[in-house]
Order: sequence, then C-alpha cells, then structure tokens
Amino acid sequence: MIGWLAGGGSAPLAIGLIAERASLGVAMALASLVYLVAGVLLVAGMMMVGRSGARPF
Repeated sequence: MIGWLAGGGSAPLAIGLIAERASLGVAMALASLVYLVAGVLLVAGMMMVGRSGARPF
C-alpha cells in the first residue's frame, strides 16, 4: 500500500523534477526504487512475524 501511495501518487511530480536535472531514464529508474524498498520491507516484516510466532489475526 505504501508503495502505491508513495510511488504512484508522487511519481509524476518526482519524475518531472528529476528529469529536469538528469535524464528521463534516470528519473524512471529512481521512481521504481520505491516499489523495491516496499517489497524489501514487506519481506522483512513477514520474517519478523514468522520468528515471533505472532498471528496477524
């Protein structure tokens, strides 16, 4: 969810600002990093829940 809100909502503005200073390709690559970070955080959260034995529901 945070990947969508942070990446999808602010991506047009961020891509425009970065593309003015660098190339459009660099801007698109940097925007995709939000989804990579969100995925890493989700996997880390799943590992923490698995170790503690806590049940989410």
